[in-house]
Amino acid sequence: MIGGKHFASSEIKQRVNEVNTQWESLEAASAEKRERLQQAYQVGNLMVYACNLPEAATFHSHPIYRTSA
Repeated sequence: MIGGKHFASSEIKQRVNEVNTQWESLEAASAEKRERLQQAYQVGNLMVYACNLPEAATFHSHPIYRTSA
């Protein structure tokens, strides 16, 4: 349609360019979100690891960290 003599070829080209631009933006946003999710996952794993250390039980039982009234 674009290469031929279609009456709306310029509008089609414009719309294809818009869709391509939006697609590139979506890919960039997806990559950014993937990076943030991976970072959050790593922090979560670090927290689980830290909470399983023997020192963590001592730390959490320290009087200044207790929340009881």
